Amino acid sequence: SLEDELAASEAAAARAEAELAAWETENDAKAGEKNQLKVAARQVASAVAAARKAKEEHAQAISSSVVPAMMRRAEAVLAEGSRGLPGRFEPASAFAGARPGYVFRAGDQGLGYYPDGQIPPRGLPGRF
Repeated sequence: SLEDELAASEAAAARAEAELAAWETENDAKAGEKNQLKVAARQVASAVAAARKAKEEHAQAISSSVVPAMMRRAEAVLAEGSRGLPGRFEPASAFAGARPGYVFRAGDQGLGYYPDGQIPPRGLPGRF
């Protein structure tokens, strides 16, 4: 019957697993701790453990809003664009007031604020 065949297959699989386990135990005893496969297996296990720990730390950072807060700051900087970064041209269609370290003019990149090129003395904002 089908049930008898299934039971016989399960018994054969159990015997094969027992024989394999016995062979592995004997092989490990003969090879010792310096067996290349054992060394590689320990290295892989260590790498897996480190990856799992990093994954847990990342998940914890996300759940505690550390990463989202960092992302919001990065998005704000990107949204701001190059404005306020020293040495960068800031396009402008009209003069909107003096900006420390910049001059308003028409230049190679069009109309806007160009880096002044002069460094004001300490304690004095803007141009001198």
